[in-house]
Amino acid sequence: MLIVLSGLALPSAAQAAPTQGTVEGATLDWGVRDSFRNYINMPFVHGDVQTLGSTTQTNPKRGPFTWTGGSGAAATDGSTADVSFGAGNGVHFLGHDLGGDGKYALDMRFTNPRIVVTSGTTAELYLDVRSRKFEGTTNVSDEFFEQNNVHFADVTLPSPTQNGSTLTWTNASTVLTEEGKVAFGGFYTAPVENLDPLTFSLPVTAAPDPETTTTSLSVAPEGDVEEGTEVTLTATVAPAAAGTVAFRNGDNALGEPVAVANGTATLKTSDLPVGDHSITAVFTPADATTHLGSTSDPVTVSVTETPDPDPVWEPKIEVFREDGTTPVGDTELSEGDKVVVKGSGFDPEGNIAQPGGRPPIPAGSPAGSYVVFGHFAENWQPSGGNGERNVGSQRWVLSEDALNQVPSNFQGAIRGQWVELSEEGEFTWEATLEEPQKLAEGGHYGIFTYGAGGVKNADQELEVPLNYKAAGSEPEPVWEPKIEVFAEDGVTPIGDADLEKGDKLVVRGSGFDPEANVGGRGVPIPNTLPQGTYVTFGHFAENWKPSAEVASSQRKIGSQGWVLTKDTLDQIPPNFKATVERQWVPLSDEGTFTWNVTLESPEALVQDGRFGIYTYPGGGVKNADQELAALLGDYTASPDVTKQPSAKTINEGESVSFEVTGKGVPAPSVQWQSKSGNADWADIQGATATKLDLANVSADKDGTQYRAVFTNEHGKAESAAATLTVEAAPVQPSDPTIEIEKNGSPVKQVKPGDTIDIEISDLKPQEKVFVEAHSDPIAIGSPVANAGGVATASWTVPASFPVGAHNIVVFAANGDAKGAELGRLPFAVAAAEPIGECRQVTSESLTWGVKQSFRNYVGGPIAHGNISVLGRTTQPDGGAFVWTKGAGKSALDGSAVDVAYGTGNGARFTGHQMGSDYALDLQFTNPRVVVTSATTARLHVDVAGRDFKDMTSVGERFETKDVHFADLALSAPATSGAKRTWTNAAATLTADGERAFGGFYEAGTELDPVSFDVTTGAQIDCDDAQGPGGGSGETPVDGGPGGGDNNGNGGGNTPGTGTGGDAGDQCVAREVTGGSLEWGLKASFREYVGGRIAKGQFSGGSFSVTGGAVNPNADGIGKVNYSGAITATGHGGLLNFKLSNPTVQITGPGSGVLHAHVSSTNTKGETVVNGEVAFANLSFSGGAVNGDTISVSGASATLTGAGATAFAGFYDAGTALDAVSFTANLGGEVPCDGSTDPGQLPKTGAEANAGLLALGAFAMLAGAAILGRRRQLLKQGC
Repeated sequence: MLIVLSGLALPSAAQAAPTQGTVEGATLDWGVRDSFRNYINMPFVHGDVQTLGSTTQTNPKRGPFTWTGGSGAAATDGSTADVSFGAGNGVHFLGHDLGGDGKYALDMRFTNPRIVVTSGTTAELYLDVRSRKFEGTTNVSDEFFEQNNVHFADVTLPSPTQNGSTLTWTNASTVLTEEGKVAFGGFYTAPVENLDPLTFSLPVTAAPDPETTTTSLSVAPEGDVEEGTEVTLTATVAPAAAGTVAFRNGDNALGEPVAVANGTATLKTSDLPVGDHSITAVFTPADATTHLGSTSDPVTVSVTETPDPDPVWEPKIEVFREDGTTPVGDTELSEGDKVVVKGSGFDPEGNIAQPGGRPPIPAGSPAGSYVVFGHFAENWQPSGGNGERNVGSQRWVLSEDALNQVPSNFQGAIRGQWVELSEEGEFTWEATLEEPQKLAEGGHYGIFTYGAGGVKNADQELEVPLNYKAAGSEPEPVWEPKIEVFAEDGVTPIGDADLEKGDKLVVRGSGFDPEANVGGRGVPIPNTLPQGTYVTFGHFAENWKPSAEVASSQRKIGSQGWVLTKDTLDQIPPNFKATVERQWVPLSDEGTFTWNVTLESPEALVQDGRFGIYTYPGGGVKNADQELAALLGDYTASPDVTKQPSAKTINEGESVSFEVTGKGVPAPSVQWQSKSGNADWADIQGATATKLDLANVSADKDGTQYRAVFTNEHGKAESAAATLTVEAAPVQPSDPTIEIEKNGSPVKQVKPGDTIDIEISDLKPQEKVFVEAHSDPIAIGSPVANAGGVATASWTVPASFPVGAHNIVVFAANGDAKGAELGRLPFAVAAAEPIGECRQVTSESLTWGVKQSFRNYVGGPIAHGNISVLGRTTQPDGGAFVWTKGAGKSALDGSAVDVAYGTGNGARFTGHQMGSDYALDLQFTNPRVVVTSATTARLHVDVAGRDFKDMTSVGERFETKDVHFADLALSAPATSGAKRTWTNAAATLTADGERAFGGFYEAGTELDPVSFDVTTGAQIDCDDAQGPGGGSGETPVDGGPGGGDNNGNGGGNTPGTGTGGDAGDQCVAREVTGGSLEWGLKASFREYVGGRIAKGQFSGGSFSVTGGAVNPNADGIGKVNYSGAITATGHGGLLNFKLSNPTVQITGPGSGVLHAHVSSTNTKGETVVNGEVAFANLSFSGGAVNGDTISVSGASATLTGAGATAFAGFYDAGTALDAVSFTANLGGEVPCDGSTDPGQLPKTGAEANAGLLALGAFAMLAGAAILGRRRQLLKQGC
């Protein structure tokens, strides 16, 4: 608190603040964030860490940073502080060098750290941040953002240690603020993001006690002041210290604080209201450590009211039409018409009657004023010439007080003509005009006022002339039409001056009878009304007049107005009035008009015609008197396009035409041009007519744009571009020849474990095919034919592949989706030979996290990726992965263990999404541990995914079995009976593992440790060893196909395992034979496409069944395939969206996923996706199957993540789409496949469990059918 005495402020000893001091030579140690520094140094980031200014780093590129020389202020006990470490001192992070020119996608500087201690336990960290805008790892932005003094982190302080006057806080924890997350480029987004702890030391030197001040206040002018007078307040501070003075009126501030200059501060104000005011001046020092504040003694300022000025009487009269608002102006008036006269500025106390004056006003009383309508001489004023005044209508203007002073015997007479005068000197007279008995020679009609009762007052002798016509005073008008043409100034005659398009002229007409030209066509003006007159600028023939029955083709109009009276315009029917009103030129009652015209070129010219201004009757009426012409000089105009070409869609080999029209003076030439892709526009040889015809158009013209260029000597005009879409003719399928070879020789029989080569010839060069092994389909590969039309694929026959007859089947490729079958070749599989004697082993679990830093990277802000568990694998608490129910074999003595954990069981890592695919896509399944000695083992895994090229492209798919991924170092196992358990065996990446890991880590890199157990069982034939169960889906499962049962029996077809159900069960589905699907996609999207912005077209929405199968006994799961398409185009062809051939995948009662082939571009014309997409999740009431039909009406549809991408970002994932209705007719029974077998299909939708996206981008491109085959492939252990 402050104790104030006579303007002097002293600190209260009872509440003394901590002693403040200055800080010099402070130090700060902080590493920003350890994981971020590690990320910068990862090999694929190609990053660098640079220190700036005086900042140092103990371990270059990896250790924390040290700042020295910090300065500021702090309390000596450390309870408050504000210390900065210098602009330009800091750290510079660089990463993702794209192009080697020194430009990095990640370019971030943190400088000038500032520590603000806010309490004994809290502080705030501020930074200056200058960074290149981060747009991802694939693009370098040219835009930088710069933010100074960013509140970057909140700091929790431990108790400081003190050494002399130096305070040190050690390892204070820091948490990134929301403002800091933004400044960090969005790299970290979790609710709580911990940064590295910081350590800082502050040497504090105590500051001297502040000096006291006094403040005095003076006011000018002194004494009382009138309201509105400017008052000057001057505060004087001694000693003269820097700071501000706040002037106060009692408890209220007067304006903003004023800076002290040379010991004084001044404020001027004229806003003080009437009354007494207690004014004080409060000084606040700029530096509270050097001076204390103070307050002046109050000064009283008294403000008095300003007296009202005497009124100034300035008489004035105005005359209005009967409505009281429209000035009468030159309106023609006659006897009986009504006008409203309004007066102001008439002194109610003026015109005092003099003694001896005439009655009825007594002497000494206001006599008022006369207000009259009449015919007065030019020198009519009583105070001057006193000329002749002949009155028609008259009233007496008096205040009511003045009227009450009139003797009672005159009251009645005056009240009969009384008009009341208000205290403000105003009156209103509603007058009916009466003809005077006679007229004054040389006089005029008007409204007049003058002093009453014989009083002369020149100020009130006023007049307003009126256009009054006495009955029978004027003859009928004579109408003699005439037009004159002037330049834009409306004064200079245009004569024969040269003109051009866009020039402005003024056309004035006179003598046009407002009531003439009645009759005509009757549309748009009824033929009972005057049809008015057309006034035009155009090119007319020499003989052009309608009255001479000349055809309208001899009159070519560029600009036109329609001359009509307002009365006629108001009588036009509403459905026509707007059309006429747009070209309306008002015609006065006197037959005059003015047309301000901007010259526009006619669409064509008349042979031997002339440019000019022409008038003739409207509505088809003929009136030779109004057929006038004012010929003009030479007129020229640059070209304009009057009809634009439109986009066309044709089939390959068809013909097409584009049409365009234009105008100009002289007539312009035409030249058609074309443009493909990013090439420049080029002339089309010989295409110089307004119509362009193209015959037998080839497919390479698809997307070509066409336009026409009009040219004359005054300029050129280019039409809009029209895009030609050419639909390619269907490609005839190949008829390939298929051969199987083993070790270079043709074979027709193979054994499990054999590696065979499959050669497909007679293909088209570069043709892609899909190769599968049937009966139970297994995908072998998707080779591409060489220049000779030959494609090859290799395949190792799985040990579990069934003995018997099979086929190699080749399918066409529709992009990345499997198409129609092209051919097949039978082959047979013979039984494998027995191997020998072993012992069966089982394993409860294997625990391995692959590599923790890799998991962090995938889930971090760079990769923006996901981690999915496959089959029955789990990931407790987001840590290491756990495989269960392993099985295998060992030597008879229990050594040389070989145990695996099941095909399809594992983990999948995806990141760097590129459309519907990922640049990073790896899955590790079926881990297999081979114990080779008491201290060594090998870890094998099946690896599948995409080749990792970089973060900007999607590599080819690959799948590699049984990769020797890591070497394990074993310690002695813990034993319990026949069970042995190895814990945290060190794992080191092998050379084969480095290649399978996409080059993310070098051979020799330490991976996460491996823990596993084995239990040795009975002696068996090695060929009868029971294998592990397989897995399916990307979420943990129990049982199910390949998932094993609760007794440890695995799935798949390995010996000793089942098929996922009872031995006698057979899954049966029913074929889909007919039906339809109706869907509008999204109403708001349709409105946008057809609206004013996109100006496009939307079509489609009805689809018909082409096939499929469902399982009525398993909640109707299955798929229904439909043909048809939804298309949307807009933005001149840049927006192009097509959704075709949808498939409804029913995944359970009331749920499903809608898949479709989608090709789309965004509003910039850039391709977004072209392939199969799981587009929407469906939800509906109850089961879909009813007897022999499926009928779902109004299923709700929500956009998936893949669908949002394919939708070019128009809507976010989860957006509600239009409801979907679909039907299907069910026919005969067919065997189950991957879509109808309840054991093979996940129960969740496309977003929750990735549904048909269980194998990521592969299924998105290949579709539901290939997914079913893929799951069966996994089940067989391939």
